[in-house]
Amino acid sequence: DPDLVVVITPIFMLEGQVVKRDIVEAARECEHRFKEIRIARPLLPDGRIYEVVRHEVASRMKNVPPAATGIIFVGHGTPDDDAARLYGECARQLTSLFASPFRAAFGNLESPAPYLGEGVGELIMSGIGRLLVQPFMIVHGVHMHDDVKGALEEQDPDNRLYRFLLDRWGEPVKQRLREIHRIYMPGLGAYPGVFHIFADHTLEALSAGASPARQER
Repeated sequence: DPDLVVVITPIFMLEGQVVKRDIVEAARECEHRFKEIRIARPLLPDGRIYEVVRHEVASRMKNVPPAATGIIFVGHGTPDDDAARLYGECARQLTSLFASPFRAAFGNLESPAPYLGEGVGELIMSGIGRLLVQPFMIVHGVHMHDDVKGALEEQDPDNRLYRFLLDRWGEPVKQRLREIHRIYMPGLGAYPGVFHIFADHTLEALSAGASPARQER
């Protein structure tokens, strides 16, 4: 339809290489069929995500004594420089949001800055009795089931995260993992507030005309 404006909304955390390269290329291949194709913003950056996470975590922690509780936010990570800076800001925001009496940390699975093993290891060895695990990813998928639970639950010797914990803190980490009760939260996609943000980004692209695919050339 030559009169139709199409908006593509990436259901991703941030504008990494998939958005910058793959989605833009797909839009270019089809743009001749429409009046315009626009690409909406992914979830980040948008400061509203911190309020959504605060609300959801607080609702789960109502009857949990905070003084002995750690919260680890698990990001995916990416080698993209802009994304790395954005994840650094996420780490600052989230750890500040859940400051004392909680102990909070943020870490990525797929990039070293900050790497998940550092934050979760420090929490495990800090004397907490409970560890709440909040994926800072849209879906609670293979990374949580294989990478995170493979380390915290199965203590799989072939698991990269578990090997990092053992190398850094040694045998005592095994005892601490036996003592700590884990609470697993769903991925961010389970929270209605997250999709309200995606919907707003879609409407912004539709009304403001931001990020047309053809302008990415």
